[in-house]
Amino acid sequence: MKKLFLIISAMIVAAGTLTAQEFVGGTSHVISIETIRSQYASFAEGTKTYYVKTRNLEGQQLYARLNAVQTYVDFFANQNYKNVPDWEQNAINLIKEGNFENAIQKYQEQNLLKRYSNGEPVYGSLERYVILLELSGDRSNTALGLNIMQQVVKVDSTSIGPLFMLVNLASDLHQGNLADAYMNAYQDRLGSDRRAYTELMALHATNALRRSRPNDALRWGTRAVILYDSLATVKNDPYFDAIQRARLHLTMGRIQYKLSEKPEGIFHLRKSYELFEYLGSQSPNVHFTERIRSLYNMAPLCADLSQYLLADSIYREVDATAAWLFESNESQQTEFMFNTLRLRGLSAYFAGNHVEAHQYFRQAEERLNKMETMAPGKNLEAYENLNFNIASVYYQQGNLEKALEYNTRVLNMVLKDTEHDEKRHNSNLTYCYKYIGNTHFAIAYKKYLDSKKKKTKEVMNHYIVARENYYKALKFTPREAESQAKFNLCTLIIQGMEKPMKMPKGF
Repeated sequence: MKKLFLIISAMIVAAGTLTAQEFVGGTSHVISIETIRSQYASFAEGTKTYYVKTRNLEGQQLYARLNAVQTYVDFFANQNYKNVPDWEQNAINLIKEGNFENAIQKYQEQNLLKRYSNGEPVYGSLERYVILLELSGDRSNTALGLNIMQQVVKVDSTSIGPLFMLVNLASDLHQGNLADAYMNAYQDRLGSDRRAYTELMALHATNALRRSRPNDALRWGTRAVILYDSLATVKNDPYFDAIQRARLHLTMGRIQYKLSEKPEGIFHLRKSYELFEYLGSQSPNVHFTERIRSLYNMAPLCADLSQYLLADSIYREVDATAAWLFESNESQQTEFMFNTLRLRGLSAYFAGNHVEAHQYFRQAEERLNKMETMAPGKNLEAYENLNFNIASVYYQQGNLEKALEYNTRVLNMVLKDTEHDEKRHNSNLTYCYKYIGNTHFAIAYKKYLDSKKKKTKEVMNHYIVARENYYKALKFTPREAESQAKFNLCTLIIQGMEKPMKMPKGF
């Protein structure tokens, strides 16, 4: 096969939570990577302690919850606590111990919202309080955080950071209409501030994508990209507002993937990578965990779009600089190894090293099976990807029966997959039927040669089945040129107007 199946890999993140590039809060602190690593270990351990001892979670539920709140742990790990008041330092220590209830009580006692309304510079503490409420995993606490941010936005109606937090909280509570109302009100107050307007367009795009409205997300995001490019031109700075643009291009890449628009998706991923790499070269410890998790989230998508060198460079960078981010979370560590091993298998496949490719894919499957025990039913797409990769190796080896077996497995998985919208689902089915058709086409020619070039019933039956599968592919994507050309070729062979042949070059 010339191409690999373009089913998109995705991070295993609980529904309704933030993903790596949907950062929490607007504050980035300049602290060393060593400090970030130390703080991350402390907050990660405290969070695990809280969910085990206070919320009584274990096994699959514990893994799911730790994955869902990872971004909030990252937030606390990246804060500079050098100048926080003594009362808050006590609260921070309680969080590290897993004593979230008493930490929340410490914040409540300070009446931060009233102090903020009176003009005191306590927004940093308020922000940490709201993120702690989210970290607790309690819906009533999330609702309290939303109420707090509503009051904050009334006081500060022009800053994008508080609005971003409010929108995320509203999304977590499935109050999309409330998020829209605040964004529209914010837009009405903007005046001629082009940069703030551009940030708002990007926020609209992120919010629409989270609400499974990819076409709306594409509309907002495209506008934001154009405006950011214009601002960068005016400033004569290609890296103008690099962090915001890196986030936006990653969001756009995810949108284009969802809409099955491969070239556009690749463009945005590469642009996001370029901007994140620029940030890393300038200030490697600023936005550190966000940058690493964003790159890691990007890598499997690049691999599935045949951008193997980019994916490999990303994995190598993550492994070299921040593999410790996954060490405290067995679920994330297993997923990291699955993606890494799968990419190595793909690299071996394209180098023609079949034995090595199978070895890596078997190791990846072991990690994937472990992921499934931790989060049952959440890994179907990963199984689709891996099984198709294995089918591709068998096909390239000439083991067509095994290739057909694995391609058929993938089809059965896709038929059960309800995660994607109709357009994406139809695209996936198109690829399934096309590659099953390819395998039957190849088997037909092999049987033809084995029979000393006789058009036996068995030979012709494989061409018939191949044509049937190309026909099914065309039902889901009528203008798919490759399936149409192969359908026509099978028809000519079946009608006796062409001799049986192997797959023509270029297919």
